[in-house]
Amino acid sequence: INNNPKILHIAPNKNEYNYIKKNVTQLANYDRLNNRPVTHINLIQDLRQTNLENETYDLAIAWHVFEHIPEDTKAIAEVYRLLKHNGKFLISVPIYPNENLKTYEDPRIEYKDFKKIHGHYDHYRSCGLDYYERFEPIGFKTKDLFVNTIGEQDIKKYGLSKNHVVWCFTK
Repeated sequence: INNNPKILHIAPNKNEYNYIKKNVTQLANYDRLNNRPVTHINLIQDLRQTNLENETYDLAIAWHVFEHIPEDTKAIAEVYRLLKHNGKFLISVPIYPNENLKTYEDPRIEYKDFKKIHGHYDHYRSCGLDYYERFEPIGFKTKDLFVNTIGEQDIKKYGLSKNHVVWCFTK
């Protein structure tokens, strides 16, 4: 990625926004997308189908977002479209239950049962360690980044847990 990357941050919370704004990039090259208006968001669109230009971004970030998106493969394909050649996509989803190997999703599950089945009231699926497999058919190449391999100081600094898995996908 170049020295002044164009970044798409998907549904960042306020802490993530503040961190990126302070440490990573100039605000002019940092777009924040969400499907609802929030004070620090500058693009209000549905990630499954945006009106943004092809190959606009060098980097996309989504931290605990995709489990909230029905038809997540449409959103994955849209991120792929938005990334430049060799663009990177950093993504993490909660693995539920901990160390779950296989992603479980059933569109027949009623919304009222999401918390009982997926561990959260608005998760459409229980993500497993195989979740990365949804990205590869679209064209992404995968690299796993396991948090338990970085130092304790960085784990605390970035508010991570040792069970965290982050995937770095390359277009």
